[in-house]
Amino acid sequence: MRWVPRHFPGDSEVVSSMQEFMRTCRDVHNIVMRRAPIEMDRDALLAFLSGVKERIAADEGKEEMVQLFERGTKMHLALHQLQVKELKERGFSEDAGKDALARASVMYPDDKEVMDAVKDFEAKSQRAIVMAMRARNVNRDALQTSGEIDDERILTWFSSCNWLMDQEEIKTELKSIFETSGKPPAERICDLQREMFEYAINVEREFGCTALNNLEQRFKMKPECMQSFQFFLHRQNRACQIAMGKEEELLKAEAEERERRARQMRLQQLQAKAMMEEHGALMDKMEALQPKVMERVQQMSVDERKSFARRALREFATVLKVKNNIDPAEKMAKLGQLSDEKLEEFLLLQTLMGPAARALMQQQQQHQQQHAAHGRLHGHGPPGQGHR
Repeated sequence: MRWVPRHFPGDSEVVSSMQEFMRTCRDVHNIVMRRAPIEMDRDALLAFLSGVKERIAADEGKEEMVQLFERGTKMHLALHQLQVKELKERGFSEDAGKDALARASVMYPDDKEVMDAVKDFEAKSQRAIVMAMRARNVNRDALQTSGEIDDERILTWFSSCNWLMDQEEIKTELKSIFETSGKPPAERICDLQREMFEYAINVEREFGCTALNNLEQRFKMKPECMQSFQFFLHRQNRACQIAMGKEEELLKAEAEERERRARQMRLQQLQAKAMMEEHGALMDKMEALQPKVMERVQQMSVDERKSFARRALREFATVLKVKNNIDPAEKMAKLGQLSDEKLEEFLLLQTLMGPAARALMQQQQQHQQQHAAHGRLHGHGPPGQGHR
């Protein structure tokens, strides 16, 4: 929900509606859990943020986080435990704190003091986590040296590397390397990443480098993981560029990109509003067809999906000129000319081409390949397809 103010800048109606929506969700949750609503107001939220920052900056808090990591506590849970202590001392429940933090950017989008406090809280929290990781004693005998590294730990490694690049002492070190050698500090950045395999996710650094050399292929069907991977690459390159004195250029380019995205979002909002006014009935029909489409997807085998997709792609590429990326309004007009049967087929094609459907198809293919391999192993495969 925190993206709402960014995507609808200056739209007080949307922000107000989202604020009311968040309140309703909170009240429903409290009713379901049979408890009285306990809400942190603005001053309580600011005091909580300040209290947590003081706690993690104190020697006692730093040592506690180091010990938590040495005991194998996950990254997000280590800070969470200190936050819960702060909440209890202030008389608030854990849920009240979560609710206040989640709603801050929606409830106080124009409150500079609150937004600055939240931003500083996030930066200080990230620093506390990454510094505690690097301060802990690593048990080298317990490091992972074989097998597969699961997605959750890979994403943790991404975050820890990103946050490390934000620390002033790291920025200073990288800048010094460039000024001394005249070369980009890419090698040192790689060394820091390798260290974080051990500090952040208990993976032996050489094994970690080898195990993650195919991330682009691995995350091909996982959009959220791929997005995190691309952001990781961007942040590491950004750290190198800043060390080379290009921070001002980067900030300017990033500001221009944010403005471009804001303009694009505003344009999409206007287009969506216009389409709703002109094609509302068609969009309602398409929404009503979705359950039936999903049922058909689940009933189709991999071969049936491939066969349908090949046929439908040819048909709809001709009828709708999808390959030419036509104007959305024109596409909706052409969709409105389709029969209900053809409209359902178009939605089926659209669903089959989505990431979730592709991932499911890939899983089914792997299952079929494993089943075929099992058959060949026992002499049931086609002639000439036994052991090699």
